[in-house]
Amino acid sequence: MEGLSIIPGISIASRGAARSVLLLSHKPIEQVQIIALDNSSRSSVLLLQILLKKFYSRKVSFVSLSPDPEKMLEKADAALIVGDPALTFKGDCAEIYDLGAEWKKFTGLPFVFAFWAGRRNGNLAGYRKVFESSKEFGLSRLDDIIDQEAAKIPIEPGVLRDYLGVNLDYSLDEENCRGLRLFYRLAEETGALPRQRELTFV
Repeated sequence: MEGLSIIPGISIASRGAARSVLLLSHKPIEQVQIIALDNSSRSSVLLLQILLKKFYSRKVSFVSLSPDPEKMLEKADAALIVGDPALTFKGDCAEIYDLGAEWKKFTGLPFVFAFWAGRRNGNLAGYRKVFESSKEFGLSRLDDIIDQEAAKIPIEPGVLRDYLGVNLDYSLDEENCRGLRLFYRLAEETGALPRQRELTFV
């Protein structure tokens, strides 16, 4: 989107395995022909497309399906699953690729899955402290959040603690920004974005 400014210092990123963005596959990625996509995360879909084209030199077909891993794998060689379905997956498949780990392996950089941004004329600077305080509040109460979420979804508290406290990174430091800039450049090179965007911060 044009005309946006990013709130600095805050993101949802991974510096290695993300754990919640997985490609489940019946076969090695070099042999995959059809991939079922969970379209709940556009950044994850684009990340997969970049990994396939730029680093695996693979051209595959995609189908969009509801995020049910077993049904997705019935209709395709592999399935991209995001969020709770990835965290709770306990089925059988030959290969599991963590896209955060794959990005780190090929680029040496973190991957930023999300950040907060708004219209440049929307006085976003006035809300910057609110976002920073919210981040600090959440991180200081991580145990409470884990207890609440573990009661809602079938995930062991220890797994959830590792995911929220280790796998995810909530900063937007210079290394994360380098990863984000590379992502945009590769998205342009693959034709997924019309041109590389400069990062503009509040």
